[in-house]
Amino acid sequence: MNWAFIGIGIAVILALLTALVGPLFVDWTAYRTTFEREASRLVGQPITVLGTADARVLPMPRVIFEDVIVGPPDAPLAKVGRLELAIELVPLLKGDIEVAELSITRAAVKLTINEAGALDWAGATGGITDGRLELDRIAISSADIVESRF
Repeated sequence: MNWAFIGIGIAVILALLTALVGPLFVDWTAYRTTFEREASRLVGQPITVLGTADARVLPMPRVIFEDVIVGPPDAPLAKVGRLELAIELVPLLKGDIEVAELSITRAAVKLTINEAGALDWAGATGGITDGRLELDRIAISSADIVESRF
């Protein structure tokens, strides 16, 4: 009977160790195109990741992208030095993406406010409309407004 508990304990430890160390051996940069495609669909603007990508599973799933461009590469709406997403695990297992925290560092943003006084996302046609993405908190640090028009 004790051997069963010891076996279960060893299996749990090995699973946690694999979840902790396993992502270090995966080339997450190869998944940039998948992120770019899904993020572009949700935001309504082309998203391009020029830098590296990294991911962690424990203690909370986390995805990190370096040098992200929002909008056309020749006239971007925003440039982000580092984009970090902390994702809730349980909704992710059900196929939904619930972002617990979105952290943006070293951002340069181009803002335009239209005649109605609303933020104009430069003719965005998409938007978060499919109900599969939920965002709880955004943290922005080291941001610069490159250009603003009212």
